[in-house]
Amino acid sequence: MTVDQVERLKDPNIQTWANEESEGGDPPRLWLQNGMYPGTAFTRSVGDCTAEGIGVTAEPEVSMVHLSPNHLFFVVASDGIFEFLPSQAVVDMAGRYADPRDGCAAATAESYKLWLEHENRTDDITIIIVQIKNLYNE
Repeated sequence: MTVDQVERLKDPNIQTWANEESEGGDPPRLWLQNGMYPGTAFTRSVGDCTAEGIGVTAEPEVSMVHLSPNHLFFVVASDGIFEFLPSQAVVDMAGRYADPRDGCAAATAESYKLWLEHENRTDDITIIIVQIKNLYNE
């Protein structure tokens, strides 16, 4: 439920969360039954011991990639980067710069700009680019 639903400002039985945040509301959160905590948004609940008791799991998705000479870097980024930027756009930005810090700055600036064009707020915008040129399996 959202904070407004927990505080009985909105009907807790109506689940119309699609526009909550864009209308100045709050995203749906996880709560203990009959409790006002932990109150964390779904993605913020991973690793929260209390949230584990109400069904949140920190079981990761894992995949392996065999590196080749074509793999020059990898990107780790928050959903704030990818909300309005497709993955390929981020990869293209990262590939334009010799210094990964410049690629991070470009992706962060573009994400921030796009957030403000679409919303009256921004989400967490975090990105790490790790160069792995010449590190590959033979």
